[in-house]
Amino acid sequence: MMFFREIFAEKVVACRACGFVWTNPQAASEALEKYYSENYLLEGLSVPSSLEGFLGEKYKEIWFSKDRDLQLILEQKGHGRLLDIGCASGTLLWLASRHGFAVCGVEVARRSADFVRNVLGFDVFCGELKNAAFAPSSFDVVTMFHSLEHVPDPRQVIREIHRILASDGVFIGVVPNFGGWSSQKFGPAWIWLQPQNHYSHFTPESLGKLLEAENFTAKIWSEEGRYGSEEIRKYFNPAEINEIVSQRKGSELLFLARKAAGQTIDGPTC
Repeated sequence: MMFFREIFAEKVVACRACGFVWTNPQAASEALEKYYSENYLLEGLSVPSSLEGFLGEKYKEIWFSKDRDLQLILEQKGHGRLLDIGCASGTLLWLASRHGFAVCGVEVARRSADFVRNVLGFDVFCGELKNAAFAPSSFDVVTMFHSLEHVPDPRQVIREIHRILASDGVFIGVVPNFGGWSSQKFGPAWIWLQPQNHYSHFTPESLGKLLEAENFTAKIWSEEGRYGSEEIRKYFNPAEINEIVSQRKGSELLFLARKAAGQTIDGPTC
């Protein structure tokens, strides 16, 4: 392990063996739950208080952000049992349910989980995935859209996803790209570093190794997403942007992962 960056009181470190980057020290589970229950805002907004508010103008940017996520799902599966880990206030669950999916969520933030359960009417486990105790092969689709970077032990989470995913199921996710142009350009000021709640930081290589180590085969690519599409145009022309994305150096990493044959293999343990 080597010192990588120091932000606030935390350090961001990288493993020399596998290239995985994480915030060190990390918050205990109790502190994590407290943070998301008391301090965390959804896109800078509080949890909606009603269904009318949820569907209203105030939250339209959140709905827009989920259009791509929904399309990623529909390109792989047209129906089935879907679990969204880090479901927040349930936007993706709502959209997927209207396309015929039987939906369920996992959410650490109690206020968000209560809204999903009591207002939207969906099943949601409030806490960490490891404590949800889902049955094996419970889901046809498992999603983690900008939530894998929030968990202290992503390997444990991915291992549990492998257990609860159906044999022909798909694991779909998006994470910030630590190997992307924006991380390299802005360094400690990179918008996605956020050591107060981003505990894991991924490059295409480290993400691929992690998924492979937990017996997944994965397609990984990069995009700018809505967060960086305007920013990148300040510094690069269209041809340069296309080259950045083709080299998987966009600000976001997207992945589609399916179960590989055989047992979980040994791999990086960090």
